[in-house]
Amino acid sequence: WDREWYESFQDYRFRLVSMLDELLDHMAADPEYRYFQSDGQAIIWDDYLEIRPERREQVVGFAKEGRLRIGPWYVMPDEFIVSGESLVRNLQTGLRAAARFGTPSRAGFACDIFGHTSQLPQILRGFSIDNAFLWRGVLEKPQGAIFRWQSPDGSEVIAYRFSPRYGYCSYDFLSRKCNQIDRDRDLDEAMTGLRDQLDFEMQRCPTPSFMIFDGGDHMEIEPQTTEILRRANQEFADAELIHSHLDGFVEDLREQRSQITRVIQGELREIGEIGDEGWLIPGVLSSRIHLKQQNARCENELCLWAEPFSTFAALLGVPYPTRYLQVAWRWLLQNQPHDSICGCSIDQVHKDMEYRFDQSRQIAAHVTRDALQAIAARIELPEMGEKDMAVVVFNPSTDPIDGPVDLTLRFPKNLDAVYQEFFGFEPKIGFRLYDADGAEVAYQYVNWRRERVGFRRRRGKFPEGDIRNEVDVTLALRVPAYGYTRLVCRPVKEPTRHIGTMVTDDHTIENEHLQVAVAPNGTLTVKDKRNGQVYERLLTLEDRADIGDGWYHGVAVNDEIHSSIASAADIAVTADGIHKASLKIRVTLQVPDRFEFDSMRRAATPAPLVVTHRITLRRGGDHVE
Repeated sequence: WDREWYESFQDYRFRLVSMLDELLDHMAADPEYRYFQSDGQAIIWDDYLEIRPERREQVVGFAKEGRLRIGPWYVMPDEFIVSGESLVRNLQTGLRAAARFGTPSRAGFACDIFGHTSQLPQILRGFSIDNAFLWRGVLEKPQGAIFRWQSPDGSEVIAYRFSPRYGYCSYDFLSRKCNQIDRDRDLDEAMTGLRDQLDFEMQRCPTPSFMIFDGGDHMEIEPQTTEILRRANQEFADAELIHSHLDGFVEDLREQRSQITRVIQGELREIGEIGDEGWLIPGVLSSRIHLKQQNARCENELCLWAEPFSTFAALLGVPYPTRYLQVAWRWLLQNQPHDSICGCSIDQVHKDMEYRFDQSRQIAAHVTRDALQAIAARIELPEMGEKDMAVVVFNPSTDPIDGPVDLTLRFPKNLDAVYQEFFGFEPKIGFRLYDADGAEVAYQYVNWRRERVGFRRRRGKFPEGDIRNEVDVTLALRVPAYGYTRLVCRPVKEPTRHIGTMVTDDHTIENEHLQVAVAPNGTLTVKDKRNGQVYERLLTLEDRADIGDGWYHGVAVNDEIHSSIASAADIAVTADGIHKASLKIRVTLQVPDRFEFDSMRRAATPAPLVVTHRITLRRGGDHVE
């Protein structure tokens, strides 16, 4: 069940409610229709009950009886675009949501994900799930239908690979004829298709137990299932068919484990072959790249900032914001189903995603701000003057910081600690910085902005305007891993110059380790001064046609491939001093302004494509930013 894809979430939900209404009615009327596995996702029941709250008791009743199999995922994710932590939280959230109805399913269902990360068995075993149901990323030959899949740490699950003939939709195509829109159900044809599938599955499975999977994208139930099973068990003498569920199939496979001899280790990223429809579809990794960037920002805000620093604040007596963080994660996870985060759905779907990203990020950022303020407020301060400011710098990384970092300092608008150079045209805020030991710290004055408007609100008071002047500085700091350091900013009316340069000429910057030179076309030549190695033509740009879609890069026959190797570039030095040097490179390519599908070629009319690179080299750094 794609929660959103070629229709929006709300449009799909109308279909979901109709389908689950029919399911619940049919399960109540036909006790022999024993089980329904809800696609490994718990969220669909929340979506359903928001519209049908009066049916909650019935859903809970069927779930507690084990007839409705719910979970273990919250949503069916992509495994490569989202972080490993997101996969863990997805299962954690899904199992928690499923447990509100009954005992969660422990079937590792991942039927349509575009390839599988090597750590998935390890993650599944962490939730007491010892199995996986797969399709894409692993081929029928030579693996077969059932094998043992191992993570690099040795964690192992029993894996079932859906059929090479239509994958998880095989039964719906061969027996139910769901792919033939103008054909009505025919029980005799259904039996013929079932017989065909039985022969195929019995041949490909190394165990006595095999599975006929009745499932398909957004597909309603088959009301004649009970009659089909009754007829099959009368007519087919070589097999017994029972209406079961994925957990039940796994129970059989555990008992037959000795017959599962094939072992596969690591990542499953095998591409599809002719005759095997489990295509990998790796083009989604770059579709609508802004969605991937927003997802990463939300994951970083939660995992690197909000959660760890809320934990540290809780050790100081601040209540841990459990529910806020759960809500932030829930908004984020709802953007991680594979047709959503992969960027291969209709525009409305991805428009809806932007709102969810905003909710997750806003909650997490506020949680972070509260935690950092709580920690900062408890830090012991030295004796300070009336205008002095304490500045606390936090490190959200498992690696210590030892080198130049960028800070923005905010000063009151009417601060009188101002000086001017001899020409008197530009007032500058004067200040000195001191580290936690009281030693003065040399800084680089990078940028400043006048009268930035904000507001302050104190408890029990209306908000008031807070106009500040902001100064960007770069200074060398040591900050422990997941720790902080304290600075004191002391405004003064006198110049505080720390003189130095990292600019060699108008297009070259260098430090102790690297030299970076910009060519007239905007490409970089980087020399490693430690070993003499030179890297040339870095940041060369290429523009070519893409006539594909959200899944695939489409290569045009009549293409023109444009390179920036002969383009014009503007080069500007934007920062230079004792701690860093920065360049801005603006490259302009003239490329065809569109692809003309009537003639299947790129247009003859050119249009400017402007790309801006911002290049920074820091004192002591061994890499170019």
